[in-house]
Amino acid sequence: MVKLSIIMPVYDASEFLEESLKSIFNQTFEDYEVVCVNDGSNDNSLSILKNIHKEHNNVKIINQENMGSGIARNNAMSEAEGEYLAFLDADDRFLDNDALMKMTDTAFRNDSNMVAANLKRIKPDGSIEINYDYCHTPFAHFNREMIIKPEEYGIPFAFYKNIYKREFIEKNNINFPDLQRGQDPVFLAKVLTEVNEIYTVPIDLYGYNYSVSGGVNIKVNTYSKKKDYIQHFIETFEILERDGFEDMLNNYKKEFIDYLNFRQNIDDMDIQKIVKDSFEGDKYFKESDYGYLIMDSIINSVINTDIEYNVVKHCLFEESMLENTVIEVDRLKTFVNNYNKTEDNELLKSSFNVLKQIENYTFQEKREINGKVDRLKMNIKRSIHSNEEILSSNSWRVTSYLRSLKHKM
Repeated sequence: MVKLSIIMPVYDASEFLEESLKSIFNQTFEDYEVVCVNDGSNDNSLSILKNIHKEHNNVKIINQENMGSGIARNNAMSEAEGEYLAFLDADDRFLDNDALMKMTDTAFRNDSNMVAANLKRIKPDGSIEINYDYCHTPFAHFNREMIIKPEEYGIPFAFYKNIYKREFIEKNNINFPDLQRGQDPVFLAKVLTEVNEIYTVPIDLYGYNYSVSGGVNIKVNTYSKKKDYIQHFIETFEILERDGFEDMLNNYKKEFIDYLNFRQNIDDMDIQKIVKDSFEGDKYFKESDYGYLIMDSIINSVINTDIEYNVVKHCLFEESMLENTVIEVDRLKTFVNNYNKTEDNELLKSSFNVLKQIENYTFQEKREINGKVDRLKMNIKRSIHSNEEILSSNSWRVTSYLRSLKHKM
């Protein structure tokens, strides 16, 4: 038995595969095996693996039809012999050459079920991104050795910057779901809700090649992938709610709302249909929650006339980054009452100016603005009487200019 099994799913990764494996071979820690799963690659990834295996007999190769990285990792875990498990995607790489040595030393010394380290982002030229704010990511970054509670980890992201005791994983039947996208957070949510404590090592283990991954919307680009990605949110919500991880649940709900709020997603009819079909009432989003009105306007969409939802959805929801200083409640009510008399060019102009500024906002600033907008929307919803009516067609006419401005940016 080896001390560590490194799990690597491989799919059409020939451009990065050798460099990724080299980052393993460069580690000062040597008591490991690498379990590579060729997930039905169409390029020469399998040939590369076979050649590397000739020089490194601790590299195992599993061949399977294309089933996705989650199933590939599950199959690798079932074949793993290490006392601990580490994960590395074939287009990423390990960074500090002493990382696995220090992490496994901490793991064995404390008999810990999970040891966490840090992640850095790799730029297109292969260098490390140094201007990124690693200390304020939604998941924990560590600057000293300590023991934290699982609730302190942050949201269940970046599972691959940690190592896990294999016996713990098997005992709790923890695996990756059969989803095309979003498998990782479900896996880590299961781990975090079962582990009692996490030992941390302030070292850069994982280099995430974000330029290859391309972001959520590039990878989640078909109906089935969108459905699986939204399903992963639901499964993660269920895990966190079941085990009482309220803060982590609320923060991950914000991630979901942020996904819906991406500019290219806001009018995506596939996403709206999937959300409407997948969520039951207000199970996860109550009236006081961040993003409630967005969820409510999707799930309880209005077909013909309803001033509460048509105006909010078309005037604010689709321009959800507007600050509450741009459109006061009283002004919006006046605008609504006179919608058929004027297009309110001043409103359109102020909206456009704010949207231009948003391009330079940080993620945290956008999130804070979203919170302000949600509170503003709630005030509007409570202020406008439900017996007032507005024709949907006219609402679309009024807001078409706003939407056109947004998409031209």
